[in-house]
Amino acid sequence: CRRVEAGQRTIENIRKSGVTTGNAKVYQLDNASFKSVRRFADDVKRNYDKVHILINN
Repeated sequence: CRRVEAGQRTIENIRKSGVTTGNAKVYQLDNASFKSVRRFADDVKRNYDKVHILINN
């Protein structure tokens, strides 16, 4: 997500709609920047054993 705040608002809206289980996290990512992609990949690998769903919007 280029704008982390927008992603956070989306998570809040999902929670307000009644979805209270599961985990969601927003990471900053600019697919046009290899440095950003590398940072994103390193963060995900550090925080998770595996990824079930990844949404690039």
